[in-house]
Amino acid sequence: MIRLSFVLLVAVWQQTSYQDALREARRLGEQQRFEEALASAEALVASKPRRSEGYFLLGDLYRRQWRPSEAVEVFSRGLDETKGQAADLHRDIAVTYAEVHVWDRALEHVENALSKRPDHATSLYVKAMVLSQTGHWSEALRVYEALSAKEPDNASLHFRIGEVHESVNRLDEAEAAYRRALELDPATSGASFRLGKMLVASGQLKEAERQMARAVRLASDHAESHLELAQMLDGLERTTKARYHFEKALELDPSLAKAYLSYGNFAARHGEREHGKELLAKFQELTAVEQQITDLMGTVDFTPEDLEAKDELASFLIEHGQFPLALRAAQQYQLADPEEVRHHLLAARIYNAWGRHEDARRTLERAAAVFPDSAAVKRALEGDSR
Repeated sequence: MIRLSFVLLVAVWQQTSYQDALREARRLGEQQRFEEALASAEALVASKPRRSEGYFLLGDLYRRQWRPSEAVEVFSRGLDETKGQAADLHRDIAVTYAEVHVWDRALEHVENALSKRPDHATSLYVKAMVLSQTGHWSEALRVYEALSAKEPDNASLHFRIGEVHESVNRLDEAEAAYRRALELDPATSGASFRLGKMLVASGQLKEAERQMARAVRLASDHAESHLELAQMLDGLERTTKARYHFEKALELDPSLAKAYLSYGNFAARHGEREHGKELLAKFQELTAVEQQITDLMGTVDFTPEDLEAKDELASFLIEHGQFPLALRAAQQYQLADPEEVRHHLLAARIYNAWGRHEDARRTLERAAAVFPDSAAVKRALEGDSR
């Protein structure tokens, strides 16, 4: 009896200790002390490899640092250790793939999650998002509406339903869904933005301005909201405010081609011919770049034999300063073909060109652990250290 009591006490202590360590690692992550948080999460996984909580936390930390291949690796390791029983790990893998637009893998994993927990609302939500992003509008709508029937006061679901209706040109239904989302939660910035755009198209500029101004307040770093508001204010002949929002849009996203077109026309109409010509020339330059990117994207898929095409696309994106798009492409390649070392080297090259040298070093160190015999990785690390 004494021995049994002692064993139970030790088990309780270990459980409490594990939960305390889990809370501490989460706290470090919330404070963006990622290196410490990662070390703590790794220690948790090592101490209790059959418990899923550590894998959730560690994978989420990698996702928050935009390191999707490492996140997928951690979540997959968790699936192996838990014998595939942790449905939420499949869901988190699906979310990670969706974030870098690898839709087929995302759908595969969310279906796996739902095979274990068919009514899990978060997994159903992820499935609907993947379906809508891949153009399966009717299927996505069915899932969203089923979720909304269970959660009628969920503003996010009404917003997503509005997006689907708008995508298939059911504009009355879309407007009603956006308005319902805003009734439930006035801070739904996406609904304000989408509704504002629809109201512009129907000539309701006053209300459109109110909606877009709200969207700008709620998401002040969203360049397209500033652009839409600028165009509305221009239509209302409120020149000074329109100019401010045109310039803010370009400050937030210097590669937003349509902003140069709108602002160029605005400048020309207000007697600023030289400024207008410069802006329109920039629009033409960016449009040409976008077309070249589209053409190059069409030559690339995720099979190993496309390495040269992938390198060509990445080099073009780096040359034109399209670092987020280049990185997303490299991460797609990594996730689709994790055994190819060149994809890891490519990600490091993009980080260095972007000026994110710590991320480049970390990527190379990770590659060295996965490919210990790679001379290319060793050379890259030596060059990085210099």
